[in-house]
Amino acid sequence: MPLLHATRCSLTAADVLVATGPGAGSARGALRDRAVPDHPNRHARVEWAVRRIGGDRASALRRPGEAVLTAVGPSYGPVHLPAGSAAVTAAFTAGWTDSLPDLHLLRLVLADAEGRELSRNTYWRYRTPAAMTALSAAPRVRTSATIGRVTADGSRRALTATVRNRGSAVAAMVRLSLLDQRTVERVLPTLYGDNYLWLLPGESRTVALSWPAHALPLGRPELRVEGCNSPAVTVR
Repeated sequence: MPLLHATRCSLTAADVLVATGPGAGSARGALRDRAVPDHPNRHARVEWAVRRIGGDRASALRRPGEAVLTAVGPSYGPVHLPAGSAAVTAAFTAGWTDSLPDLHLLRLVLADAEGRELSRNTYWRYRTPAAMTALSAAPRVRTSATIGRVTADGSRRALTATVRNRGSAVAAMVRLSLLDQRTVERVLPTLYGDNYLWLLPGESRTVALSWPAHALPLGRPELRVEGCNSPAVTVR
């Protein structure tokens, strides 16, 4: 399918194949091989598409990301939650192996059976506290950001910001700060949907921000983005 060979179109191809149904089952392998490397952070959506055109549910939950494995492969598997709003269940163990670096990033992503991401958590793991010193030698990376228009809801104002790691290494502890364009002071209090982000190479994250209208009387915000290994950038 030609769309699968165009990076920006491979997810569109996934949607087209899903609309086609089981008759597109022969494209399962090509879909994984192309769309997953193009969009490593959308592997759940790709596997959902594979399941819809004929793949089995267990495979859809187990195999996301196979094509983007690097030195160490992630663990995947179905999680069966008992009924109840406060259900807790064991999923899998992210164990230590000799092949793991002394300091490495661990990301846990929970998705539903349709591939929709429910939660995401990122952690650093280390064998000894001394291994954490490697963070001080993390390669420098560049980040970029965009912000949407300000919206109003009663006495509160809000916008969404998208931050992207433009580098070839992890962007560590990327902090978002909403500022007043006139004073360049922080707008307080501001609520952030997420902050102090860990972004993989090429990864982006969209964050919702909101604040009381009186905290920014002129209604002209700007956003500063900076990380442990990335210089500050400011956008309006």
